[in-house]
Amino acid sequence: MRKFLLIKFFLITILLYSCGNTLVRLSNVANKKNEHVKKDKNNLLPISFKEITYKKYVKEKYEDIEIQLLNDSNFNQLIKGAKNKYKYFVFYTSGCQGTGYELNYIKKSDSTLNERVNFYLISSDNIAPYLVQILQKKLFNNQFYYPTYIIDNNIKSFIDDRKRSLIFRNKICKECKDDIIGVPYIILFDKNNNVIFHGYRGYKNKYPSDILTYFIK
Repeated sequence: MRKFLLIKFFLITILLYSCGNTLVRLSNVANKKNEHVKKDKNNLLPISFKEITYKKYVKEKYEDIEIQLLNDSNFNQLIKGAKNKYKYFVFYTSGCQGTGYELNYIKKSDSTLNERVNFYLISSDNIAPYLVQILQKKLFNNQFYYPTYIIDNNIKSFIDDRKRSLIFRNKICKECKDDIIGVPYIILFDKNNNVIFHGYRGYKNKYPSDILTYFIK
């Protein structure tokens, strides 16, 4: 009887996992159909990482927003380049419903804390032209004009895009390894590049949702 229950549990787990993966794929297909990808554009793929000054570059159309490839080595360059500032990193995906709320929070925080905090967005989407355009449109519509990034193809996960952020974040943040998978996921570094917050704003942690006000007195 116990053996039968274990087998039943195993089969149900596989079924639910498969359904979840199917939903992710269906969401991507729906996004691709609805976003009207412009195949004549040259900037359909992310560009190589380049060291640029952290600055808000206002764009006139979404296609002009650059999304740079990022790996753990480049990430260290970002950290070291933001001297004497807090560093607020957000892992997100094109289909994440919470991204809009997170972008609104960044916009609100940026209006009062831009002299003290650098904001970075890191997409864990599998790299594809239509997904890049979805990201560009989402950033443009929310007026996020700071440098933004996507994890390069050295980290692969063909089942769940969130898995790419999980693998990447665990490489750059040993404190994050016990956290559950999910997006938008936050890592906040202090001025000395120490992790002072990691997790999900307002979800299963002891801190208020406005973590920047909490940590930056």
